[in-house]
Amino acid sequence: MGVVCRHGLCNKSPSAWMPGSVPKMGSSTGASPSPSLRAGIAALIGLVVGLSGHTAQAQEWDIGSALIVGVGGAYTAAADESGVLWFNPALIALAEERGGFGLSYRRQYDLDELGEADASARYRAMRGLTVAAGFARFGESGLYQETRGIAALAEGLEEKWAFGAGLRYQRVEFGDGDMAFAGVSLDLGVAGRPVKNTTAGVSVRRITLDHLYAKAEQEPGSVVEASVAWSAPPDIVIAGVWSKQSDDDHSLGLGQRLRIASGAEFVSGLRFDPIRYTLGGRLTHRGGTIDYVYQSHPDLGGTHTIGIGWQW
Repeated sequence: MGVVCRHGLCNKSPSAWMPGSVPKMGSSTGASPSPSLRAGIAALIGLVVGLSGHTAQAQEWDIGSALIVGVGGAYTAAADESGVLWFNPALIALAEERGGFGLSYRRQYDLDELGEADASARYRAMRGLTVAAGFARFGESGLYQETRGIAALAEGLEEKWAFGAGLRYQRVEFGDGDMAFAGVSLDLGVAGRPVKNTTAGVSVRRITLDHLYAKAEQEPGSVVEASVAWSAPPDIVIAGVWSKQSDDDHSLGLGQRLRIASGAEFVSGLRFDPIRYTLGGRLTHRGGTIDYVYQSHPDLGGTHTIGIGWQW
């Protein structure tokens, strides 16, 4: 199956990253799966992760808020979302509201072991200066689990341009922690509104600061990404995103938001390599939001994501 990747961290195939001996389960109880069952589930998770993220950066667009997932990762279409800090830390300084937070949960390919929860928040501490933080966890402890965290700082200039930086931490564990690796990296971004009704951003993510990926077969490379959105207020937003990790590893996404009634939006997106579509909706009331998004996959079926948020 080759290299298995998810969110930029790569390791060997499932049979290679399972420890040589079965992880200790403690005292045997009827509620605990047998070692052979755990090994089988872990191998299945590795297979699914490998199929769903055959390139490192192409899989990263499904983190962040449900709305960003819904527009195919074209994050400038959701510039006011706190979850945008995962993609371009500069955009947190261009949000109209002073603060906001978001929570989302997704169950990938209808597997409990592939559930993922994300949380993020941002706050404009003083004129032009905005801080934000995010946390995400994927998988199931004792089988395969990823933990990610990010803290970002951005400075806005005359509400038109902004520059930002984020410090990112990621840890991956296999089994009961018998095999794990982690790393710290830096994200840099610039964003702005160069012309009326247009938002654009460019970022470089995962600039490696240390080399803690000792047990990974290869270190994840940095991702260069550009996104632009055009809006016709208040009814429609159209956006695109282009990502590149290496000469032969790039991805394209398109997305749109369409207001269909007061406080209600239809959201859709399209991602290439492989071709995947997203469909969903958003309800808004007094700064609060509720989102639902469905993601397709050509081999593994659908993923359902729900999210809530509040802007003030």
